[in-house]
Amino acid sequence: MPTTKKTDYYRVLGIKRNADDKQIRQAFRELARKYHPDLNPDSNRAEANFKAVNEAYEVLSDPDSRKKYDLYGDNWKHADQMGSPFGRGHAPHQNRGSNFEDLFQGGFGNQSAGFGDMFGNFGRRRSSENRQPSKVETDVNVTLDEAYRGSNRMIAITVRGKTRRLQVDIPPGVDTGSVVKFNPEQRLQARINITVSPHERFTRKGADLYLHVEVPLEDMVLGGQTQITTMDEKLELTIPAESQTGQKVRLSKKGMPRLDSKGPPGDLYVVIQPKLPETLNNETRSLFEQLREINIEKAPDGSPEQ
Repeated sequence: MPTTKKTDYYRVLGIKRNADDKQIRQAFRELARKYHPDLNPDSNRAEANFKAVNEAYEVLSDPDSRKKYDLYGDNWKHADQMGSPFGRGHAPHQNRGSNFEDLFQGGFGNQSAGFGDMFGNFGRRRSSENRQPSKVETDVNVTLDEAYRGSNRMIAITVRGKTRRLQVDIPPGVDTGSVVKFNPEQRLQARINITVSPHERFTRKGADLYLHVEVPLEDMVLGGQTQITTMDEKLELTIPAESQTGQKVRLSKKGMPRLDSKGPPGDLYVVIQPKLPETLNNETRSLFEQLREINIEKAPDGSPEQ
């Protein structure tokens, strides 16, 4: 007779049997990220490992199901039947679907309806209280543009050993470390851990954005105009005269939106950098030489200004 291989959920997550909730959650996040289908699109083994990790986390993250698993192992799903007070002498009645309401109706007829409702509701309430909601967790990478505007993503989660694909709304303003929670069904809680990828032009610090812009040297000295592109529009930026390298021009409320619209958007800081000429013609060289001579003449001790 073939034997059924037992599943050790603790071994699947690589944790000890006395691990606390934080250790369970940390182990799950690391393994879920490692075996996530989006990161291993052509690996059947990774998909199988991903399902196993999710199944183990679903059981061990719930105190009630973990307690049953510790007592009954792979038979934990039938723990209620195994530990029921009706499991021996009253099994035939239970199999016929009898309950407290049936017993009272059998002895008192219609007058027992109130007692039946009372005990029936009590049993349903106790059953509802004992069933903890299932919890699943996954990681999602989004671009800065998606974090700015919000997006709709298709994610893969594993519930009771089965992989499901669900659409989830990523709200505007999320940042690395943000958590999006939603309930795809009544007794299922999903948690999405957000990571925002670096942007090629913008640097983010909280809700503020920083944009480095090169402008011609003469515009930094004399002032001028340059065109920039924010996250959603093109603007003409005024360069103040006598701007210094690294000087910042603040554009109010042109940064990132606040998560859940809590407060005004952040600001955009344009960091000005000089764009030096790569080649000099005779005329340009002559002008720079004249500028140097002027600066030398203005120095009080006859030496070049520091």
